[in-house]
Amino acid sequence: PPGAVPTPPLADLSATLTSFAPLQLFREWAGAQRGYTERELDLRTEGAEPWASTCNSKTQNGPNRALQPGSTYWQSKANREETEWRVSFKEPKLLSSIVLNWHKASLPARVTVLLSGDFAKTYREVASHLVPPHDSAEMYVALEAPMRATHLWFQFDKYAKCNVPDHRNNERFHKLERVRLFSPLLDMPNV
Repeated sequence: PPGAVPTPPLADLSATLTSFAPLQLFREWAGAQRGYTERELDLRTEGAEPWASTCNSKTQNGPNRALQPGSTYWQSKANREETEWRVSFKEPKLLSSIVLNWHKASLPARVTVLLSGDFAKTYREVASHLVPPHDSAEMYVALEAPMRATHLWFQFDKYAKCNVPDHRNNERFHKLERVRLFSPLLDMPNV
């Protein structure tokens, strides 16, 4: 009611919530606050070498298709519960974000992204997302801070289930249309 004094627990909660910057409480909504701009790496000229655990040999949709802009895609074999797609570089690349574009009818249920900066000796998980069935066919991963990468490993689990016709995965394939990697424009020597 107007003029009522808030109880102490509600006042404490109100004070806590108002101390956050706008949307800071919900990081995945607010996105990373970056002090730099990014450029997209041209994976065809950066020495990227893709590899996939499975490919549909009938359609010739090999792992390199996900590096090419346009209407191509990498397609897994059907009925695989888990598949993976990897890319390696001869020289380390400084990465700040990753964008995966999917064929809308072939979304995985979960995507896990792992990164190695030491030529695949060790990997660090940088993202693991459930893909909501109503989500777009694009997945954006902002790294906490720019990281040097020699290998990226994407794991795709199961198939998205949905009643929305554009998002059904009735074929039970994973179809990755494009992998896009971004690097900060500023020189960041100690990353």
